[in-house]
Amino acid sequence: MEKVTIQFKPKLQDYSLAMRAYMTRGKSFWVGLAVVPMSCVIFLIVSYMNIWVVESFDRFLINGLVIILILAETSPWWTGWLVARNMSKNRFATLPATYDIDNERLIIAHPEAESKYLWSVFSKAFENKEYFLLTYSTSKNAVQFIPKRAFVSAEQEKLTRDLVTSHLGEVVDIQKGLTGWKLTALSAILFLLLMFCTIVGSTVFAILT
Repeated sequence: MEKVTIQFKPKLQDYSLAMRAYMTRGKSFWVGLAVVPMSCVIFLIVSYMNIWVVESFDRFLINGLVIILILAETSPWWTGWLVARNMSKNRFATLPATYDIDNERLIIAHPEAESKYLWSVFSKAFENKEYFLLTYSTSKNAVQFIPKRAFVSAEQEKLTRDLVTSHLGEVVDIQKGLTGWKLTALSAILFLLLMFCTIVGSTVFAILT
């Protein structure tokens, strides 16, 4: 039976970074990271420069909407911080851990506890440079991380990927292709160009008519 055994000492940062990586896995997040804040700024400028006639109560609603949008778009960072903060209260969270991974299950053992997870507990798998991320079938907001720094060889990492793939399907590389801050920067540039073209077009149309 194929089996991988790894040992490592989790850090609070692992919990934070793993959750952040999972929450930012989609390209749509990085596009939104450019478009949402810039749209919020435009709404605020428009409302406070009286370009539109906006009542004080409407301004209050606009401000509230802007705050909600910004909080939603930055949620991976403050959620990651909250996860690490909560795990700091769990005395098992940073104890040395042993992961046994085979064709039947994933076993996570600490000096004072042991947890066994059948593969059916998980639904999908993702990866980046630091972690394998396994999502739970019963909760879309929970993720089990396997730190790649714990592997003693490339062969051990490959065997782990093969085991995960055989049960959960392709391990999606969330850093593959155009993503992250590069995608955010490109989206910001395209959004600015769109706004510029819209303003120029509206101005030309107004002059001609």
